[in-house]
Amino acid sequence: MIIIGEKLNSSIPSIQTAMETRNKEEILKVIKEQAENGADFLDVNTALLSNEEDAMKWIIEMIMKNTDVGIMLDSPNPKVVQACIKDIKDRKVIINSVTLVDRQEYIDIALEYNAGIVALPIDSRMPDTLEKRYENIDRLIELLTSRGIKKDSIYVDILVESLAVNPGSSDESINTLNYVKEKYSGIKTTCGLSNISFGLPKRALVNCAFLTIAVANGLDSAIMNNTSRMLMDTLHAALAVSGQDEYCLEYIQYVRNN
Repeated sequence: MIIIGEKLNSSIPSIQTAMETRNKEEILKVIKEQAENGADFLDVNTALLSNEEDAMKWIIEMIMKNTDVGIMLDSPNPKVVQACIKDIKDRKVIINSVTLVDRQEYIDIALEYNAGIVALPIDSRMPDTLEKRYENIDRLIELLTSRGIKKDSIYVDILVESLAVNPGSSDESINTLNYVKEKYSGIKTTCGLSNISFGLPKRALVNCAFLTIAVANGLDSAIMNNTSRMLMDTLHAALAVSGQDEYCLEYIQYVRNN
């Protein structure tokens, strides 16, 4: 599974402060910790800063100098993504995200730079039924592929919401995942994993439970806290139990290394 580290996000108060004050030591620590714990990509979100573009470029430069991981550009502002993607050389990029009504400039940027793109299947609001989710997915995939985006560059977000707000969130997200896997061969799935536990106590337990179910149903990637030993233990065990780790070789190697 593709692991996308979630920690470089300005919605996290301590990270926002470190970004605002240009605390290089703290940001570099977060970068290296995620890279060393198996991240394939690092999500970079500086959207809550007044100097979003400059901060994102600063962080990208540190990622490129100190790791070999891919970069997820996570911004509501296409101008910021356009400015920052130019600085990324010799590594994979995913742009997060395009919807049915917003940020469709990202399609052209993804095509120009051969980047992956997260497809967020919403229009003016969050879909309130599974049928609406499926309809939005169909429309968004049609839009992306008709514009020239390759199927293996598309990451459909399965729209994970907090169980504290929506008790049916897990079922809805897994049904969404299964819909994509069954109908669209070659298209990847993703989610913001930690959303499932927002507002709940002992969030790691809920995250681990949902991750196990999602992995068993074929989730391709997740934006997650890969610095959590509990979560990474769960991921490797779930991949082995669900038959996605032949002879448990990756699980065995992971245990030996930890």
